[in-house]
Amino acid sequence: MNGKARIGLVALVVLAAFLRLWPIEHGLPRNYVFDTHIVKGALGMAQDKDLAPPAGRYSTYPNLLPYVLLPVFAGEYAVGRVSGEWGGAEEFGMRVKERPELVHLPARIAVALLSALAPLFVLLSARAAGLGRAAWIAAYLTATALLHVQLSTQERPWAPMCTFFALSAWPAVLYVKNGRTKHLVLSGAAAALAFATQQAGGLALGITGAAWLFGPAGWGGALLLRRVLVGFAAVATFAVLGLLIGYPFIPFGGGAVEQVTGDPANVPGAAFSIGGLRFAFAFRFESTVKLAKAFFGYDPVLAISGLLGLVFAFRIKELRALTSFAIFYALFFLLNQADHVRYLTPLTVLLAWPAALCLDRLASRRRFFPALVALLLALPLVQALRLGWILRQEDTRSIAEAHIAEHYR
Repeated sequence: MNGKARIGLVALVVLAAFLRLWPIEHGLPRNYVFDTHIVKGALGMAQDKDLAPPAGRYSTYPNLLPYVLLPVFAGEYAVGRVSGEWGGAEEFGMRVKERPELVHLPARIAVALLSALAPLFVLLSARAAGLGRAAWIAAYLTATALLHVQLSTQERPWAPMCTFFALSAWPAVLYVKNGRTKHLVLSGAAAALAFATQQAGGLALGITGAAWLFGPAGWGGALLLRRVLVGFAAVATFAVLGLLIGYPFIPFGGGAVEQVTGDPANVPGAAFSIGGLRFAFAFRFESTVKLAKAFFGYDPVLAISGLLGLVFAFRIKELRALTSFAIFYALFFLLNQADHVRYLTPLTVLLAWPAALCLDRLASRRRFFPALVALLLALPLVQALRLGWILRQEDTRSIAEAHIAEHYR
């Protein structure tokens, strides 16, 4: 990577970080998002001095993000002790109850910075696949994707999970390209990080699996045995690392196996549960229309160009595994019983490569097409900036409180 490319890379990460950090104080001092219990998880671990609490004690999410927040909160606590803002852990706890933003804001910043790395790994994956200008377009699309940007400003696991999807894709592409065992194992390790961030991240193992299927290793005789062993090594790495940093209550905390496998009889239609969250494999076609409309409303350029570019991406050997997984992932959640748009957030990564190929081909045509692509690429940036501007406005709850205080004393 030459000097200009390095400058471009820095500019890309700075843009992604800016879009996520600019409105990071939205809604504070209160929190209006219901599932920000990664903060509670980190505080609970620190208070009880227990790094492997049972599933559901503090949070139904895995433990990776609480582990990330522990040193953040420890540093904040140490600075407060030195400055005299609080005299000990008990006083710090009282301050947090009085001012929740003391812990929620640092958590948001940590999530935003981790999420801002996703475009970097999208770029590295695309360049490993041999893409040129399209690699930069793909990274830009992820950096400016409205759904990804919005969830990056909240202390929730969805956007960081996407970073690990993109990280898993990078060595997966390299494995398809050269067949080295270490790359498939690294892909499985990155998938484990996604699984340790949010339970749905376990599907990132599909990236590793698709790379294994499309890899250059043979299928006959000794080659088949080697292929099986390499796949086993990747899956074993995924399982061990995922359990250690995501669900340590199983090997270390004495957690029962049922806390992971769950009892589907307790929830109608539930197939299993992981770490306190239950999942069902029931299909519901009504979800397709609802989620497709929602995703298109968030990121129309990414949605349309990504769909049109699937054919172009599948023609590239190094991207065939990622393209196949993107189709599987989209169909799985578009048809799933759980019709929450947040489950589609990884598509802001997975569709970036085919979308970039589509737009790159369009830009290569003559006449007005390059200008058209420039306008299309400007749209997600405008959307992200508009979101930031809206989030930075005074909270409507504060406005309502002021109105009530003024007129209804």
